[in-house]
Amino acid sequence: MYQAIQTTLQRIEAQQNAAEVHGIICGYLCVRPANANSANSDQSWLHVVLGDIEAGNIVAEQGKSVLIKLKTWVLDQLNSADMQIDLLLPTDQESLATRVIALTEWCDGFCWASV
Repeated sequence: MYQAIQTTLQRIEAQQNAAEVHGIICGYLCVRPANANSANSDQSWLHVVLGDIEAGNIVAEQGKSVLIKLKTWVLDQLNSADMQIDLLLPTDQESLATRVIALTEWCDGFCWASV
């Protein structure tokens, strides 16, 4: 899943990588749980990732759809009975340095959204 989200973010030329975006979503949902299902709630974190989407930008709209599905996946995990969440990080086949950097970026995203 990490690579699929990463590819989507690269296609839409996002500033963040998959780990950081996942951290942003997790942080946002943890701090603002009452707004989690509101359509308007997506606008603030989506704007950070996507910027201003031009009307008719199909690639950005597809990216937005993928990111909203990612948010739904995170929300389902947070609402589960055991509240277990899988961090969206590179696989174990990647180097330790790559995984540590991704974890750092996940934390950056989480902290940013928590403020």
